[in-house]
Amino acid sequence: MVRIVRFVDNSQPGWVECEFADAEGRRHLIIEKVPVVTAEDLDADSEYPKQGTVRCEILKRYHNEKGQELVCITTYRPFCIESIEGASEFTVPAGKWNYFRVSRHPTATLNPVRLIVTWFNR
Repeated sequence: MVRIVRFVDNSQPGWVECEFADAEGRRHLIIEKVPVVTAEDLDADSEYPKQGTVRCEILKRYHNEKGQELVCITTYRPFCIESIEGASEFTVPAGKWNYFRVSRHPTATLNPVRLIVTWFNR
């Protein structure tokens, strides 16, 4: 889902800036803890950019007027991730992503349609 573009803070466990584009091509930036977006041990001396992931929840899938399949997601669940502008809901082209790895949401017994996915960029 995201491209890790730089290391921003050495505070434990380390923080990185990530970017991705939505369905309209608008660039979004996320500042997040290293272990939340990658299993790699990154620091200021690492080479960037790197591939990263952000877990999110699918809110809706649909086709727009041009026939493109789009997915509305929230990055707020499960880890309260927001862009630097405070946004956590995004519409992204479904075909742009390699796959969604689906896992059962902790409250699925209350709302079985809620899915948590890990979003991977191609």
